[in-house]
Amino acid sequence: ERLGEREGIASLPRPAGRLVWVHAASVGETMSALPVIRLLAGQGPVLLTTGTVTSARLAAERLPERAVHQFVPLDVPGWTRRFLDHWRPDAAVFLESEIWPNLLAACDARGIRRFLVNGRLSAASTRNWRRAPGTARTLLGGFAAIHAQS
Repeated sequence: ERLGEREGIASLPRPAGRLVWVHAASVGETMSALPVIRLLAGQGPVLLTTGTVTSARLAAERLPERAVHQFVPLDVPGWTRRFLDHWRPDAAVFLESEIWPNLLAACDARGIRRFLVNGRLSAASTRNWRRAPGTARTLLGGFAAIHAQS
C-alpha cells in the first residue's frame, strides 16, 4: 500500500509551514532520532523518513503530534526529485551513515541545508570513500554541520 513512497510518491499531504526532514534508516537510528524529533515538533512540523517496515511501525507508535512518517525514496534521481518537490523541506537531518549521492545532490540543488548527526563510517566504508576522494569531499562538504560519533 505504501510502495509508491519508495518511488518518491507521497501518501500524505505536506504540512503547512517550515518543515524539518529527519532521515533515520532503521530502528536503531529511529530510536536515536525520536528525542530530536520531539524537540523539533515543538517548533513546527517534522517529516521522518525511514527505510524499513519495522522502523515505520515504530514511528507510527511513537511519533509526536506534528510529525509524519514516509519511506525514503530509493536513490534514483527522478524519485528523489519527486519526493523533494512534494515535501519541500527547509532543512534535512541525516542520522549516522546515510549517504545517498542522488538524494544529497538533489538537496544541494534546491538549497536545502543538510546536517549529519551521530555520523559514522565503518572501516570498509572509509576504504571505499578513499577510492573516490572528490566524491566524498563533495557529498560530505555539502553538510552545514557534521556531528560525528567516531
